[in-house]
Amino acid sequence: MIVLIGFLTLFFQILMNIRVSLLTLKKKVTISNFNYLVLIQFLLLFISYLSLSYLFLTDQFQVAYVALHSNTYLPLVYKLCAVWGGHEGSFLLWMTLLSLWFCVLWFKTKDCSDLFRVVLARIFSLLLCAFGLFIFFTSNPFLLLLNPPTNGADLNPLLQDPGMVSHPPILYMGYVGFAAVYACTIAGIISRETQWLELTRKSALIAWSFMSIGITLGSHWAYRELGWGGWWFWDPVENASFMPWLIGTALIHSLMIAKSNKHFIPWVALLSIFGFSLSILGTFLVRSGVLISVHAFATDPARGVYLLSLFVFSLLISITLLVVSLNKNKLIDEWKFDWSITSLLIANNLLFIVAMFVVLLGTLFPMIYMVLVSKNLSVGPPYFNQVLLPIFILLMMLMGLSIQFTRHRSREVIFRDLVQLILAVFMSTSFLLLWGGQLKIVAIISLAWPFWLLIIHFDYLKNNQYFKWSALIAHLGLIVTTIGIIMSTLYSDERLISMKLGEQEQIGNNTLIWQHATKINESNYNGFKAWFLIKKGDLLIARLNPEYRIYTTSQSPLPHAGIASQWWGDYHLNIGQHLNEGSWMIRWQMKPFIRFIWYGVIMMAIGGFIGLRREYAK
Repeated sequence: MIVLIGFLTLFFQILMNIRVSLLTLKKKVTISNFNYLVLIQFLLLFISYLSLSYLFLTDQFQVAYVALHSNTYLPLVYKLCAVWGGHEGSFLLWMTLLSLWFCVLWFKTKDCSDLFRVVLARIFSLLLCAFGLFIFFTSNPFLLLLNPPTNGADLNPLLQDPGMVSHPPILYMGYVGFAAVYACTIAGIISRETQWLELTRKSALIAWSFMSIGITLGSHWAYRELGWGGWWFWDPVENASFMPWLIGTALIHSLMIAKSNKHFIPWVALLSIFGFSLSILGTFLVRSGVLISVHAFATDPARGVYLLSLFVFSLLISITLLVVSLNKNKLIDEWKFDWSITSLLIANNLLFIVAMFVVLLGTLFPMIYMVLVSKNLSVGPPYFNQVLLPIFILLMMLMGLSIQFTRHRSREVIFRDLVQLILAVFMSTSFLLLWGGQLKIVAIISLAWPFWLLIIHFDYLKNNQYFKWSALIAHLGLIVTTIGIIMSTLYSDERLISMKLGEQEQIGNNTLIWQHATKINESNYNGFKAWFLIKKGDLLIARLNPEYRIYTTSQSPLPHAGIASQWWGDYHLNIGQHLNEGSWMIRWQMKPFIRFIWYGVIMMAIGGFIGLRREYAK
């Protein structure tokens, strides 16, 4: 019965959005008729999603999707998470969140023109129809098995982690949020609605903030779970979320002044289209089977062809609509460069777009090379790090110049800039000395950049009566993240050690001691938990409790890192391969200031949410 309810509500949701799409094509439209249709289409999708969740909670293994991604031994929280642990359920969640965006935006735009709301409804309903048909015919989560198993296959052990609770839904809120940005932009340009820029700005801030938090949660999850102790590996699916984030950052900066400068409206529109298109491209990369990744859901080429066709079609139609509407409304004008804050923002936008294309090239080139040459090619971290580093240095320079912008470079201004640079070098050197790390020229120069930005921000606060809390917090978050990246990259230490229970190993000035181990036996896995101590002489520095788990159903071994956090960073320890005579391979790592990376991005997201209010502080 529940299977039938989920299936039928999914089907009727498609019909409801077809109905909405057809209504928007009428010459005379009664807006009030849309209110209940928009609400019903969301309720239908929500009921369908709740039905699938119930099937997981009650172990209905006659449903193929449930049998493939769950089992009776899973804890309750992971049964709920298993709903989005595979392609079909995660896409149903994706659609439900898109429908929620549609519903909220519809009722938030009551004061807008009828034409704007009609175009908005048309775009959302067409998107929901396209994705609804995709999930109904290629990815139906309610298909039944003729011979259901007594127990399910299991949720991927890597996904049986607390990060699974929050990372996917929050990241999806960001992904589908760019569809809302796109819809507001196209509807606003077509209808000439006066409020569309503000609606786009708020939608972009919400989508960008959710995506920032989602990416951060995923990075921290990988750091804890995958065993290599890194926070970013330039995995193709990581890149798929990073690209719309880059475009979203450029879009937010453009929207800051687009209301007062019509030159930025084409930029805003183009960036909105890019952000939405990259979200579809990311969906294609994850679900098409064209790449191998821990994040990838599916290997069905038919799904990939559908999503790639949707990506190409929506991009071409959007660009065409944009050009026609901008010409009709006379919004395209000759751009004259001058030394101004607007020109700096244009340069900011261009650098973000260049960075996006660098990531896009590194992500897609191995696939293109495979098609053309039939050989494998790997594009790894060295390419991304070496090409993107100068781009991000230029972005930081532009940030500093825009904060203390002046048209005239007098002697006093040049002297001030030199003093700030010297002070930044002094602060970076002092920071390293206070931490106790080795002084490296590359570290001093690298840290001077974020400290220079910090000095500029405090100088701005001192000399200006009003400032934006949102921009200040977001920029400080970037500074904190940059410090974390520099320190964890240049000063991380890693050792591979063979150890037995009861042994100790000297690592620099510290001693690593394997004190004891205890058996663990949970409903979905068993194994052992180790107790390690890190001492400096007789002083206890940290305790670490890594685990070695063997998951019950799949019998898959999976180490779980033990992490001890200090004020300056983390000790990270993983139990690896079992060697001869009771020895185990131990991966020990020291990660200075790595948590600054995640703290900084969370600060950026908080700044984004605060920016929804457009308030100034004195």
